[in-house]
Amino acid sequence: MNIHRHPIRPPKGFTLLEILVALLIVSVSLGITIRITGDVLRGSDNLKESTIAHWVAENKANEVRLRLLRLTSGTTRGSTLMGRRRWHWLINISNTPDTYVRKIEVIVSRTAAHKYPLASLISFTMAY
Repeated sequence: MNIHRHPIRPPKGFTLLEILVALLIVSVSLGITIRITGDVLRGSDNLKESTIAHWVAENKANEVRLRLLRLTSGTTRGSTLMGRRRWHWLINISNTPDTYVRKIEVIVSRTAAHKYPLASLISFTMAY
């Protein structure tokens, strides 16, 4: 009698435990990716706001330097629209030890109270 024996082959495919471990790894990886993406988006919004606030501060300092805003020593408040948002600014002009130079401080925030300023700029101009 001729009996052919076939070698025993391991079963093909994955076990349930292997599939569950792979799904666990994928789900943890996706969760971390979503969290990091959210952090990046929040950081991007913060960067955009602080950049626009700095532009507002530079514009106001330049308006004082170019005498488009006729301000004397003291504090002036106002608001302007830039980037589809309202920005509140505070300009403080003060004397310096040099009688021909004035110091310009500009603070920009989203609220009129200036509790959390987004940009602060110090500049100098000739006294007029």
